[in-house]
Amino acid sequence: MEIVHLTTEIAPFAKVGGLADVIYGLSHAQVKNQDHVEVILPKYEKLNLSLIEPYEVIVHDLMVLYAEKEHHCTVWQGKMHGILVTLIESHDATGFFEREHIYGYPDDTSRFTYFSVACMEILKMREKKPDIIHIHDWPTALVAPLVKKALFPSRVVFTIHNLAYQGICDEKTFNQTGLDAKSYLTPDLLQDVQYPHLLNLLKGALVYADAVTTVSPTYAKEILSFSLGGLMHKVLQKYEKKIVGILNGIDFQFWNPSQDLHLPHSYSHEEIQNSVPFLQNKLKNKEHLRRTLGLNENSPSPLVAVIARLCPQKGPDLIQHAIHTTLKMGGQFVLIGTTTDPETHDSFYALKCELAPSCQVHIELSYNESLAHLLFAAADLFLVPSLFEPCGLTQMIAMRYGTLPLVRETGGLVDTVFDIDNAELPEKKRNGFSFLPYSAEGIERCLERAFALFRSDPLKWRNMMEVGMKTDFSWEAPAKTYHDLYAVKARVL
Repeated sequence: MEIVHLTTEIAPFAKVGGLADVIYGLSHAQVKNQDHVEVILPKYEKLNLSLIEPYEVIVHDLMVLYAEKEHHCTVWQGKMHGILVTLIESHDATGFFEREHIYGYPDDTSRFTYFSVACMEILKMREKKPDIIHIHDWPTALVAPLVKKALFPSRVVFTIHNLAYQGICDEKTFNQTGLDAKSYLTPDLLQDVQYPHLLNLLKGALVYADAVTTVSPTYAKEILSFSLGGLMHKVLQKYEKKIVGILNGIDFQFWNPSQDLHLPHSYSHEEIQNSVPFLQNKLKNKEHLRRTLGLNENSPSPLVAVIARLCPQKGPDLIQHAIHTTLKMGGQFVLIGTTTDPETHDSFYALKCELAPSCQVHIELSYNESLAHLLFAAADLFLVPSLFEPCGLTQMIAMRYGTLPLVRETGGLVDTVFDIDNAELPEKKRNGFSFLPYSAEGIERCLERAFALFRSDPLKWRNMMEVGMKTDFSWEAPAKTYHDLYAVKARVL
């Protein structure tokens, strides 16, 4: 099957969040399944392209008509782990992709509608059209109506990674794409439900795509309600029959405690049967982390971890409360958190300064890849107290490293974490702790349960670690589900 992913991110060289990991993981799994896979994305200014070989120009002068002007692009191509990667370099004077960051600019809608038009120009040049054009989130959502207008034989699959970002577009920007805004500015097409004078790019993909996916089954259900679907929930309900939730996976080769080069002591779930060496190796990683960060090396209490973007979605207020609660209960806490919001950064920096004298807590306000790997391996508990979570990857990574997740019951966290006290499930499926109310009391009570079990029943704790480590969160099953969706929902044989 010929599959083309149109995206703004791919790990490891163009990454902001989980989208990049998903694009790489899914594409890599599809290549293993003998599909021909291509990923097309912008050639941003600051990219480490050493992983792409051979790296060469395939189109010297791609003409893109945008805003009634001809824009010149160079198209580069190479392979990364079997994935064909195509990069569009714009020579436009506005410097659409020559920016320090991938997102966060006032002209983002122009930048990515331009990219979408450029993608179409590449595909139009090819005699053989792909079976599937898979578009991701609002930045490439415009491709769905563009494909339908061009009468492409390809089927379009649209994945909603996060409904919170929808790509609200004014008429002037939309008209620059060559489409007539007035024709699409209707309730049945792209008219935004909150701002009727504007167009909603994500809504356009809902309308025109042949199939729509979300990144977990629970999130697919949640967005049909007002609580998480917001004003878009009625639009989503209208297209409910073509929406399916497919749980993301994680890269089992990259996230592997038995061969992780960032760890001083490797281990695997096979060793848990012979409990002494397994516990020793995980404990040695904890000891190494404590020495590295200057934490008390003799604490018998659990080490609690968070690795997250400190945006409202991730529950920064609950994270702060969890830090205080953990310290009150005698535990240790390590946070690796990043944010672009000055107020949030100042709040966590103030907390870092306040707790600086303590040898029980460490707050890192920048991302450190090696420290993140070590923290996944060293921690006992991993917190994901999200307000909403389309899928979540960190809870799956934590379990892969034998660290128990403690999460709020929302989105993909519901599909992956099953509470130890859930009597409706067999014990062999219970792998963590969860709470429902988004409140300080909710996370506090959940932490208390986790601490009590850690201290009173180490055998049950170890059994839960084993359950998590043995669970297959790889991309193998999701890739097969996507293949079936391409063939059935998108009607490709």
